[in-house]
Amino acid sequence: TLALALSSTQNVQLDTIARQRATQALESIYTARQMATITFDQIENVSGTGTGIFTKGFVSLTDPGPDGIEGTTDDVPVTAITIPGPSGTITGSTPPDVSVNLSNFQRSILISDVVTGGTTNPNLRQIEVTIKYPTTTGLYRRYTVQAMISAYR
Repeated sequence: TLALALSSTQNVQLDTIARQRATQALESIYTARQMATITFDQIENVSGTGTGIFTKGFVSLTDPGPDGIEGTTDDVPVTAITIPGPSGTITGSTPPDVSVNLSNFQRSILISDVVTGGTTNPNLRQIEVTIKYPTTTGLYRRYTVQAMISAYR
């Protein structure tokens, strides 16, 4: 029972990290759009012909690169994060904080057209960000956020 409780505690921490990273990726897209860093046409997945800038499918989790937008080609390797140790607060060395390596986390940003009544709305897209990570049992846990974004600011 203790092992199950400890495993559940770790899953809660990792779920929280996954939720934060999914939300952060979605917010970076909205911020870039609002600040006119990117155009509405760029809010698509990379393809052979379009102007989309977001990577396709699950890729290793990264931190945003110089453009400040997550999920684009200029992203940099993900850095470990520090979470509170046994004290429940960030204290440094006594008791020690815990460093969480995020190299096992993966992210998918799926951008799709919105179809209503059989017609594609050219001014609306759906964004779905999923973060997944392996558990100690070898299965993957996933956290997904979805939102829509319009061509109008």
